[in-house]
Amino acid sequence: SLQPPGTLRREAEAIGAGYLNQRIDLRRSDEIGALAESFNRMTERLREARRLEEQQLHRAQRMSDEALESLYDPVVVTDDGGVSWQPLGPGLRWESVRRVYASPDGWWAALARGGLMSYDRRTRNWEKVGALAGEAAWTFEHGHLAKPERRPFDLTGDDMAFSSHGWYAATRYGLLRSDDRGATWREVRFAPLILPVRSVAASPDGRRLWVATVHGMVFSENGGRTWNWHNLPPKAGNALRLEAADADTLLALTNKGLFISYDGGDQWQHAAHGLPEVPIRDVAVAGNTLLASVGVGGLFLSHDHGHTWAPVEGSLAEGNFPVVAAQPGSSLIYAASASDGLYAVELNPGTSGTGTAAGGRRSGEKQQP
Repeated sequence: SLQPPGTLRREAEAIGAGYLNQRIDLRRSDEIGALAESFNRMTERLREARRLEEQQLHRAQRMSDEALESLYDPVVVTDDGGVSWQPLGPGLRWESVRRVYASPDGWWAALARGGLMSYDRRTRNWEKVGALAGEAAWTFEHGHLAKPERRPFDLTGDDMAFSSHGWYAATRYGLLRSDDRGATWREVRFAPLILPVRSVAASPDGRRLWVATVHGMVFSENGGRTWNWHNLPPKAGNALRLEAADADTLLALTNKGLFISYDGGDQWQHAAHGLPEVPIRDVAVAGNTLLASVGVGGLFLSHDHGHTWAPVEGSLAEGNFPVVAAQPGSSLIYAASASDGLYAVELNPGTSGTGTAAGGRRSGEKQQP
């Protein structure tokens, strides 16, 4: 019987492995030559089928991208205390936004897949911004350390803070600082090794910095020139987020609840007088008043810097609100939820607070997107 030559066997194995650019070149008039020609025709049909499939996938991806780009963004703003709302321009995709921040220059957004975007008031569009510089731009490629001078900001941001002497970003790479209002970002070293940073807060003048890392909290009193480590009580676990109510009052959100320090972080106490011992989803500060959103649902108010707490009554008692935010210079704190709507909580000292759906609806009605 005729045995296929080694060339035919090797080429057939390559085609079977997916290398469709192979061609068997055997000029024979016997059965082996006919077999080689059949392989060549089959390979051509497979190449054409793959080309058509890639075209279809590319077309589907392009149509999907165009559809997503044409959608208005999941960011709306109000200029009249929540009576009316308007979308804040195109450019963001629904699944992209990790968190939105109000910087001194306008709105910024941290993207879930990494990167930053800012809202351009002139063009009314969101645009990708920021570049990493210095050691923050270094990467490992194919097992080797690459040291470019700059590269686009592609890190995932977990938090941002703004001061008159620098902007800060908490990332899984570490703490970054920008001295040119977000155009370039450089690494801020507070430990021998790079530690992922979960949260960052800054005083208005930028002298005091509060940072929560995966290994503890580190504070600076001189704009980041020197740092001191601080620890929560052992029962508290690690801080997931830090908030500064004032220069001495700090709030730490942990998996075990809310912990408060009234001496700049030296001593901490569990905020448990009326507040359930469950994870805190978010907290907002408005003067002496604190509003906490708890993991089991509902909102809790404190009018004495967190010493005592009371649940917000009415329709907000069982609501699930992952985001709460204070309106500067106002007696309102907003509580937001994709399922329960957006509510404005009126801060009335001495009461448990009342909630009204933003947009002029009564508190029992939901604000529809």
